[in-house]
Amino acid sequence: MAGRPHGIKLVLTKDNAILSDAKDDIVKTWRWNPNAQNAGTPPTDPIVIQLNECLTFKFVDRKHILVKFVNTGVSLEFQCGERLKRDDTYLQHSTK
Repeated sequence: MAGRPHGIKLVLTKDNAILSDAKDDIVKTWRWNPNAQNAGTPPTDPIVIQLNECLTFKFVDRKHILVKFVNTGVSLEFQCGERLKRDDTYLQHSTK
């Protein structure tokens, strides 16, 4: 089996999130809509999951999700959080 089957798990859906421990017991659930019934609250501390020796997953909130790759002097970060619209315009990155 690939990965770490006995590690913590985080499932993110369009409506909610579920965090389980290494024994597959659910330790926290929350809905993205805080006004929903039994919404719960997101964790206050970041969730960090070591996927393998090179990949680390970090969840802070829905907009701040990071996957980091580190291997033999190479370090890359991938921003995987939600972006509903641009913070800037395409004109700010154009050149003449």
